[in-house]
Amino acid sequence: CLGSPTKPTKPTEPTEPTKPTKPTKPTKPTKPTKPTRPTTTEEGARTEALAANVLVREGYRILARNYRIRAGEIDLVAADGEVICFVEVRARTSTRFGTPEETISAGKRRRIALAARHWLAAHAGRRAPACRFDVVAIVGGEEHPTVRLIRDAWRLD
Repeated sequence: CLGSPTKPTKPTEPTEPTKPTKPTKPTKPTKPTKPTRPTTTEEGARTEALAANVLVREGYRILARNYRIRAGEIDLVAADGEVICFVEVRARTSTRFGTPEETISAGKRRRIALAARHWLAAHAGRRAPACRFDVVAIVGGEEHPTVRLIRDAWRLD
C-alpha cells in the first residue's frame, strides 16, 4: 500500500474486571393519586368568573376585573344601566359558620371604598356617576353552587 507508514501499536494492558452491579429492588406499585384541590387563586378566579357571568345575565356590563391599588382591591367593576357597581365576590363551601356576605369586615369595606374612589377618579373624570356596592355571594362547591346577587349591600357612612 502506498499510504502513510503506521506506528506499531502497543499491546493493550489487561483492564480490571468490572464490578457486578447490585440487583435493583422491585419498585412498589404507586397508589392512585387523589385529585388535587384547586389553589385559592384558582378558586378565586373560578368564583369571580361565575359572578361575572351572573352579573352579565342580570344585565350588567363588566368594566374591570381585579382592580387593584395599594390600599385595596375591587373584584369586579360593572355598570348596571347608568350606575357604577363595585362588586365584592365572596364564596363559602357552606353556611355553617356564616354567610359569605357576613365575612366582609368594616376594614374590607373601607379598602373597597378607597379603591372605588381611585377607580372613579381615573375613569369617570369630573362627572360623578351614581355608584353602589354590590356583593355576589356563592355557597357550595363547583358542582351546584347557590349564587345570590345583593344589590346595594352597604353604604358609606
